[in-house]
Amino acid sequence: IVSVFSWGPIGHSLVARLAQSQLDSSTNNWIQNYIPRNLSGDLSAIASWADITLNPMTNPLGSKNWLWSRELHSAYIPDWSCEYISSRDCLNDRCLEGALKNYSQRLIDNNYDYVQQQQALFFLVHFVGDVHQPLHAGFKGHFGRKNITGFFFNWANITELHKMWDIEIINIHLQRHFQSDINLYYQYLKSLMLNQSLLVNEIYNDYKKWIDESVDYV
Repeated sequence: IVSVFSWGPIGHSLVARLAQSQLDSSTNNWIQNYIPRNLSGDLSAIASWADITLNPMTNPLGSKNWLWSRELHSAYIPDWSCEYISSRDCLNDRCLEGALKNYSQRLIDNNYDYVQQQQALFFLVHFVGDVHQPLHAGFKGHFGRKNITGFFFNWANITELHKMWDIEIINIHLQRHFQSDINLYYQYLKSLMLNQSLLVNEIYNDYKKWIDESVDYV
């Protein structure tokens, strides 16, 4: 089974931690209901759950039960199309855009039970990270650039482009500029985020726009 890790645990945890830092108190208190008590309300601690459950290395006994979720981690387009079209590329909402729409609604729909809403939160946190990793959009034939390999910083071993983007670039950046201290890196990213101006009349749940931005990158 091909791994579908995106960003890797560090990248996903940073995205979730930054997001949680921007929640108002009532929203933060509300999501505490769905985070296991032993995690002390830390949203970043569940950010990689959607990968962990699906990967046979981290969930050897149960990963097959989650194979249905694999296609939800990406939004691929026909090779050389260079345009994402929901009606063509996300049939029956079985893609990243559909997953974001589905789980954002499930989370606030009380017709779903506690476990279903908890899983909706876990999926949603993860997929927001995925959609902002550009290699989760792109040509179907490249499968997220997992079949494109090369050497990174003259390392002896060949690595996948997807893994390089997810993990290696972050690790190198941490080592070279932040003494491998994730907290220092988080504070740096947070300062960049807070110094950005908010766009007037911006729609913050335009999931297709997020995918379009990733397609433009790749």
